[in-house]
Amino acid sequence: MHKINSLLGIQNTDVSVTGTLDETVLATFTVPGHLIGPNGILKINYLYTVPLNTNVKYIRVRFGGTSFIYAQFTNTQTVSGQVLIFNRGVENSQISYPTYNQFGIAAVAPSLGSIDTSINQNVTVTAQLTNIADTVILKVCAVEIIK
Repeated sequence: MHKINSLLGIQNTDVSVTGTLDETVLATFTVPGHLIGPNGILKINYLYTVPLNTNVKYIRVRFGGTSFIYAQFTNTQTVSGQVLIFNRGVENSQISYPTYNQFGIAAVAPSLGSIDTSINQNVTVTAQLTNIADTVILKVCAVEIIK
């Protein structure tokens, strides 16, 4: 079967958070109901820059309110990743690799979801600081549908 990729949305201008310890939404994309289909894949690519210091910074990618990526970083300057969320033969059951590194091995179970993709759902990309003097910048984020 030939897969078709469709770009749903892209955030390609810098969006940042600084001066707060609250989790901050840096990008939101609406996935229309039935667009993924029972066997489709939601693909999210992102690139952040963060201060190279020992303060902890968090990034998250949520779909339909469920967190599929939750990662923390120190002593890092660039963070990139890809999230692949697979519908599992129905429109309300998903599975995804559990970490920001989508390839290789992990010491944790896969991320599971029960998001109803027959209705509109949001993808949200966020960042959170532990020091208000830091800044996290979402440089680019793209959301695709693979069918």
